[in-house]
Amino acid sequence: MNFIIKPKQRWYTFALLPILLTLCNCCSSQYDHKLMVPDCCGTGFDLTPFGRLVFGPWQVNFDRYNEAVSFDGKEISSIGKQFTTKQKDFVFELLQDGSVKFWNKGDYDSSLMARTSTDTQGVKTTTNEPVNENAIKKVHKSGSWKANFQDSTVEIGFGNEADGIPGLKGKYKNLGSAYLDFQQISYFDSVYLGGRKTLKRVITIHYEHPWVNKF
Repeated sequence: MNFIIKPKQRWYTFALLPILLTLCNCCSSQYDHKLMVPDCCGTGFDLTPFGRLVFGPWQVNFDRYNEAVSFDGKEISSIGKQFTTKQKDFVFELLQDGSVKFWNKGDYDSSLMARTSTDTQGVKTTTNEPVNENAIKKVHKSGSWKANFQDSTVEIGFGNEADGIPGLKGKYKNLGSAYLDFQQISYFDSVYLGGRKTLKRVITIHYEHPWVNKF
């Protein structure tokens, strides 16, 4: 069947075409397809694992990390170990192009340090303000990273400029836009249950964004 557009209809078609193209462009540019996908309900967008990793800078959460040792699926020990001063001061950001930039919190402008305020109910809130790169004395960009989103493995290298900060190689767990649990797994031989056994060591480090509010 052939459709014929009459002169009046043709005018309406050409008049609406720019509007339709604009709407299409707006819809397609609302989000980065590499970082976000439509949610299940059609009401918004969810970050992909890739999007969560590059959503913002990361710093260690808490003063300690956990080191657990197990054998044959049974946990033998679980110990909290203290971060070094350099580790607590270190902030890194994974970029979309596979590079890494990092800096030290001690290099922030003093005006951007945590601010504490009290609301009408007397509850004190400490807010860590997002830091503009221009307000940091020295930002290093010598690192690189890669991830396999099929098995959740991530490898991060900081280069020679990250003095006292080793690279990370392991798996992400409980990955969100504001938190990241990173696990490094290794094996070692030791005497256990009266004989030489191969034990499993799991180090879990909790990361968060520097500007997460503290109550």
